[in-house]
Amino acid sequence: MVGIVVVSENKEASEMLRSLKRLFGHTSGIIAVALGSAQNIRDMRVKVEKAIAKVNKGKGVVVLTNLFGSTQCNVCNCFLNKGRVEMIVGFNFPLLIKLMLVRGEMPFHKLLPFLERYGKKQIRYIKAQ
Repeated sequence: MVGIVVVSENKEASEMLRSLKRLFGHTSGIIAVALGSAQNIRDMRVKVEKAIAKVNKGKGVVVLTNLFGSTQCNVCNCFLNKGRVEMIVGFNFPLLIKLMLVRGEMPFHKLLPFLERYGKKQIRYIKAQ
């Protein structure tokens, strides 16, 4: 099964995982990492590296960060490895739910492009009547 590392500043990632646990009853193979501005870059890298190692079962690891160009995104960049560790930036909760549902059913090389398309489709403008 594909591993998942959700990286955010403060508690956003852990709160999303808590919501996932309520929906699915389990969250194996997924870990939240909080990288706050008070931490130095070296410590941030160590946290991300340990998280990736913990969820990596040889089927690939998806790293999710919330903002392109953020410190969290930039720290995760150094761990990217084509076909092994890849990242989606700007994720949303529907994308995370879908990832939980399909991560054991889809080849890793098809998973990331699928998730990118899916996440974009979940953003809707609802017009007032």
